[in-house]
Amino acid sequence: HLDKIDGIVQLALDTAHVTLDDIDAIAVTSKPGLPGSLLVGVCFAKGIAWAKDTKIIGVNHLEGHAFSA
Repeated sequence: HLDKIDGIVQLALDTAHVTLDDIDAIAVTSKPGLPGSLLVGVCFAKGIAWAKDTKIIGVNHLEGHAFSA
């Protein structure tokens, strides 16, 4: 996850034709789930939120799967 997250986030931004400056808030799945994977995502999201001085929203990991469809 650590090796891939940066590229995946950049691909998502490119596909949406936006930059981080266009984002008003950062949502991240937090728990329950595999601790290592969630830790990478949460830390990455916190870093973006801190760097862009924007809010961060924690989302239940299982609900994230259910609502992504």
